[in-house]
Formats: sequence, C-alpha cells, structure tokens
Amino acid sequence: MNSSQQEWFVVRSKSRKEDLAVRSLERRGIAAFCPRIIEPIGWTNDWATVPLFPGYLFVEKRGQAARMAETTDPRACEEAAFLPSATTDPRT
Repeated sequence: MNSSQQEWFVVRSKSRKEDLAVRSLERRGIAAFCPRIIEPIGWTNDWATVPLFPGYLFVEKRGQAARMAETTDPRACEEAAFLPSATTDPRT
C-alpha cells in the first residue's frame, strides 16, 4: 500500500444513530465519515439529507484498531469490520 492510501474500518451503527456515532468517535480523536445524499420526501417539494449507506460509517484506521473497540459509544455503534488495504478514501 502506498503512503497516499489509507485503510478504513466499516462501523455498523444503530438505526438512525449515525450522527451520534460519528460525534462519539471524533470526540475521541478517531476520524469518522458518514456519506450522505439528498432525497425527495414523498410528493412534496421537500428534501432530506439521509445516509448513503444507512447504519454504516467509515472510520480511518491509522493504527487505532485496538482503541476502536474500547472507545465506541455502545449507544450508537454495534460492530466494526476491517476493509482491505486496497480501499481508497471513501470521502473522495
């Protein structure tokens, strides 16, 4: 893996708790990202910003695998899985 690529975890969050999980992880110095999209609501002209992958976040590895388990907020995160090293930054 070259130095420009980063490794990421996929963290499964509890239903509708993605924002709480991201805030909890970032308070502990762990970079987290929840991609979002804009969707129409029903037949109105209203739009809502919703998670692209409901119930999932991306967490940058940076050697924090051991710390991840002890610092996640149990009210928001359920489990984490390691993505292969070929994974590129999900924010791009």
